[in-house]
Amino acid sequence: MTHVAQSQHYNAAVIVDWMGYINEQIVSGKYSASNIVNIDETSIDFDLTSVMTLANQGEWMVNIG
Repeated sequence: MTHVAQSQHYNAAVIVDWMGYINEQIVSGKYSASNIVNIDETSIDFDLTSVMTLANQGEWMVNIG
């Protein structure tokens, strides 16, 4: 079965610009490879129903390391 995203047409220049932006963010944020994950085709629920949180509501920074 083909995913909807796989059947779409894309503008290569837009993709190149986006990847450049993301790479700049990684470098300027000094993120290490262990802090980066590829979730493009991973089943991750973004509407979590867990009772556990990473930080209190309203906090500006969340330490994940």
